[in-house]
Amino acid sequence: MIITLDGPAGSGKSTVAKTIARELSLNQIDSGALYRTCTYMGLRFARQLQKTLEEIIETAEFQKYIKDQIFKVEFRLGRQIVMWNNEDMEPHIRRPEITASIKYVADSRFIRELVNEKIRALSGNYSIIADGRDMGTVVFPDADFKIFLTANLDVRAARRFEEFKRIKPGITLEEVKQEIDRRDRDDQDREFGQLKPAQNAIFVDTSNLDLNGVVSLIINIIQNKK
Repeated sequence: MIITLDGPAGSGKSTVAKTIARELSLNQIDSGALYRTCTYMGLRFARQLQKTLEEIIETAEFQKYIKDQIFKVEFRLGRQIVMWNNEDMEPHIRRPEITASIKYVADSRFIRELVNEKIRALSGNYSIIADGRDMGTVVFPDADFKIFLTANLDVRAARRFEEFKRIKPGITLEEVKQEIDRRDRDDQDREFGQLKPAQNAIFVDTSNLDLNGVVSLIINIIQNKK
């Protein structure tokens, strides 16, 4: 079974997908973590060359570097773990500097195809729920269930603010709101992997729902359709 869960930043995709994966005994694919890992690797590579990520992202040198790197995706109790150099990437890829630079990686057709290839390979061996921005439109157009999460900007900013203020003391809610608004425009305007709902996606607005409410609603949708 393949379930896709798409939506803008701060709509709750990863948290909802993680909970549904646990409730339905699925494996969760967090595509954002893969793009963040590529961003982390890209920033490291750019610093070695004393350049910016934007300057090197489309170069053959960087593409060869990324392709030659061994970063693995595995599941532990349904949770996706991204490993690079035998290290779990999760503590590194949620930092604000990764969020600020992910646009360049997400806009790269080469990187998107590389990430999509890894995701599709995983789906051949497991029942999954995959969250991202183009899971139901590009990666899994024939998914069994396609959900599109949304929430108003103020709610999404407040959620991200709670996450960011622990790792970047001094950041303000308004700064987070501006960053999410910019991300929304970038995601909707990019040439490849645009943020948009699949034609047959089911919309779920999480603005006024807590986590349990969202999860229960989606599980009911899946069970009723099955």
